[in-house]
Amino acid sequence: MKALVYREKAHLDLADVPRPTPGKAEAVVRVHLAGICGSDIGAWQGGFKRMKPPVTLGHEFVGVLEAASTESLPPGLEIGARVVAEPISSCGHCEHCRTGHYNVCSQIKVLGIDADGCFAELVKVPVERIHPVPSDLPTEKAVLCEPLAVALHMKEVAGVQPYHSVAVFGAGPIGLLVALVCRNAGVFRLAVVETNAFRREFAASLGASTFDGSDPKLVETLRDFFGGVGPDVSFELAGSEGALRACLEITKIRGSIMLGGFYKDLQHCDLRAAILKELGLRGSRMYNFADFRNSLALLRQGSIDVGRLVTDVVGLDSAIRQGFERIGAGDSVMKILIDPSKK
Repeated sequence: MKALVYREKAHLDLADVPRPTPGKAEAVVRVHLAGICGSDIGAWQGGFKRMKPPVTLGHEFVGVLEAASTESLPPGLEIGARVVAEPISSCGHCEHCRTGHYNVCSQIKVLGIDADGCFAELVKVPVERIHPVPSDLPTEKAVLCEPLAVALHMKEVAGVQPYHSVAVFGAGPIGLLVALVCRNAGVFRLAVVETNAFRREFAASLGASTFDGSDPKLVETLRDFFGGVGPDVSFELAGSEGALRACLEITKIRGSIMLGGFYKDLQHCDLRAAILKELGLRGSRMYNFADFRNSLALLRQGSIDVGRLVTDVVGLDSAIRQGFERIGAGDSVMKILIDPSKK
């Protein structure tokens, strides 16, 4: 079968690879659509030292359950069902796994980084991580279940409430989904900060109040927007030292900063503001079962218009040039999907 295989830093090619076969408690899914994520771009650019190539990239997808040992399938899940899956496996025995926080297991393995991922015709996943897709949820929306689950998990960890004001730094797909999730939760006031003009305009088209992250008067402008006291919660999703500094400056006294950006290098910031204002700094990693379940429910309700984030659909044979290279070059795109059946 065809797959996009990572060989070394900045070296990705379309290759013929063996078809996966399911082992005990595993299933094989035929991929219908897969989304290119910022972490896929990071992996392609050599951002994960733990990767041991060759590895097929990709972790967010929707498809059809093609093969599994029948005794491992839970009731109600059958071969031929449309499914999404949490693209992770964990030890299952540590304190975090046993309390439902397997997303922070020290032995976690992620598809597309530690094991072959979904940028292929077929992908192998643990049966326990599979979720059936409701029959009335379109495939082109179900494919965004995974990134929406990321946003939902961030909102939950941050403790966002309807009476809160929120600032989101970074208007990539995850930043926009966080903004949409917070708005759907009924937050009092919401700002999206982005340096890239295309992304800023895209956020504005979704109804967000947007601010230029490169504006030298950004902090002053945001303070005015938030009534002089700053937001209750700031999401740092740009992976930028400048954005982190701004979060420390503007977040209100005893507010919270949620860290979820992909940092390529060590950050050097003055944390005295965190002490003097008693700020809470929290990290967020991936999601859990409940986040995926809630993501599917929100997608089914249609309360969050995720479809507008998709700017292109490409085939496997054109995904490097029309997907990875365009995103890596900073082209005016948001979410690009891969359809393995597309020629």
